[in-house]
Amino acid sequence: MRKTNRIILILMAVAIAVLYAIVLIDPDEKTQPPTTGTVATTGSVIKMAYVNSDSLLENYSYYQALKEDLEKEHNRLSNQINQQARSLENEIQNYQETAMELSSSQRQEKEEVLYKKQQDLLKKREQLLGELGEKEQDLQDQLHSDLTDYIKEYNHDKGYTIIFGYSRGGGILFADDALDITDDIIQGLNNRTR
Repeated sequence: MRKTNRIILILMAVAIAVLYAIVLIDPDEKTQPPTTGTVATTGSVIKMAYVNSDSLLENYSYYQALKEDLEKEHNRLSNQINQQARSLENEIQNYQETAMELSSSQRQEKEEVLYKKQQDLLKKREQLLGELGEKEQDLQDQLHSDLTDYIKEYNHDKGYTIIFGYSRGGGILFADDALDITDDIIQGLNNRTR
């Protein structure tokens, strides 16, 4: 959800920048039509391209490795919590089977112990989910930083003014395939050494 909101905000900011650039075009200026991927403005040319975010994430090996690690961690924590929950359920079931043999004070004491264990388990579950969420956010931040650093490096020689992020259901409804640099970006990212 956070990733989707961030992408939408970035796309909106880029769209506003493009609209701003288009407004600056002098309507009386007689120029040749721009080449594919460029927009002529008074005094400058905006060279544009886009990266298909969906394809990028599907084919970027580092992202896939991070995603797999996060899923393994999630499964490990889920198994740990589920095992503790089953153990507590067994303890509760054993108590229910033997409760009649205990005095009322012993039952009350055992119920308090079981209730405390249940509350501790719920707290631990929430804590682990919070830690997992923080780890996921850290990985998303790391991925975003990695992508933007590489795109800046890639663009050093290419000279694009704007590189859009295109995703299905995003703010860009159509983009000419000639502007798509996704494969170049994926290949470059996957060829980098870590």
